[in-house]
Amino acid sequence: LIIGGFTIPITISATGPRIPPTSLRAEDLLASRSALTDNFEDYLSNISDPETFKVNESPQKAAINWLIYNDSMKLMPSDLQTIPRYILMVLYFANDGEFWNLNWENTLDTCEWERVHCVNGTKVEVSALSLRGIGMRGTLPTELLHLKELTALDISDNNNLIEKDFPSVILRMTQIEKLVLSGTGLKGTIPSGISNLTHLQRLVFNSNSFKGILPTEMKEMINLEEFIVNDNNLHGDLFQIATKWSKLKKLDVANNDFSEQIPTEIGYLRNIETLQLRKNNFTGNLPTEFGMLISLKELIISSNSLDGSIPTELAQCSPLEKLRLDYNDLKSTIPTELSSLSFITDIRLDENSLNGPIPTWLGNCASLTRLTLAQNNLTGQIPSELGKLKALKELKLNKNSLSPIIPSSVCCLELNDLEIDSGGVCDNESRDCSENW
Repeated sequence: LIIGGFTIPITISATGPRIPPTSLRAEDLLASRSALTDNFEDYLSNISDPETFKVNESPQKAAINWLIYNDSMKLMPSDLQTIPRYILMVLYFANDGEFWNLNWENTLDTCEWERVHCVNGTKVEVSALSLRGIGMRGTLPTELLHLKELTALDISDNNNLIEKDFPSVILRMTQIEKLVLSGTGLKGTIPSGISNLTHLQRLVFNSNSFKGILPTEMKEMINLEEFIVNDNNLHGDLFQIATKWSKLKKLDVANNDFSEQIPTEIGYLRNIETLQLRKNNFTGNLPTEFGMLISLKELIISSNSLDGSIPTELAQCSPLEKLRLDYNDLKSTIPTELSSLSFITDIRLDENSLNGPIPTWLGNCASLTRLTLAQNNLTGQIPSELGKLKALKELKLNKNSLSPIIPSSVCCLELNDLEIDSGGVCDNESRDCSENW
């Protein structure tokens, strides 16, 4: 009989095989497991520091013990699943994995574990870890560097990580393409070494406490398509770096401390779809080069210190759906040229110093759901054409110098939120809500 690699003699009798005394079998089995432990440690010594195997409480020692004693797969050191399975268990034991409430069952293949994704057609090449909000409490082990196919890592909303600076191990994951670290309680400055991650396409670390400037070396990250860092304390020259990212589709730096003027080089971002600059201190005029952003769908620069006029060139941003320039100090009229924005759903220009009448062409924006023009210097009549906006749910025109007469067509709109100065009254004499525009 062979047990754990050892041959144990048995005797055949009429009543079946007779095994030698249990004490001998246990001794042999213990020796077998000790040898197996040695084999695992030797095999994994290129993945982990061998010194960690000498510490009984280390995540590395716990991972090996789990493979030998608890894993139903009963892998041998040279099995293909051994290394990725071991690495993930090191991560597990290094971050209080017993409290994660994830389905990392010992009866399943590694690539069948919850929130573990592998290269198509394989059972061993881990390509993505989606560990958002699972309650990680610890550090990211260096063993992760040996997941050579790992291109996406999301550890967002785990705010009890011990390492509060930018995780150093991530700076060595040169193959990574998507990195999400939002809401992890990280702080300090962004290290210049992040520029080594030249394959990054999506970088997200919003809702943390990062401060300081963005390293100028980041301009080398030319494959970036999404850069989302809202709700931090960053400042400095954003666009000197960001305008080098020609593939950029989404830039979100809302609620930081950037205070520069928006440069004419903004026009280099031809692929940008979302530009979110809300709650900073950007100053000066909006450059006419905004008209070069032919892919732009959302332009949000609310709550800054912009002045000057709304550039007519924005009309060239034909896909534009959201235009939010509220809470600035813009002083122009609302350009007629913007009437060509046929996909617009959200226009917010309140809390500026805009003047002139409310344009009648706004009534042709059939998809418009929100129009807020409050607290400006607008004059004249409320256009009856606004009554054509059947999709409109929010209309704010208060605190201007408008006529108090509200056209009946506007009164007939089924709005969730209507704010007009208290003296405003509906024109009931001509009111007919059955009228079909």
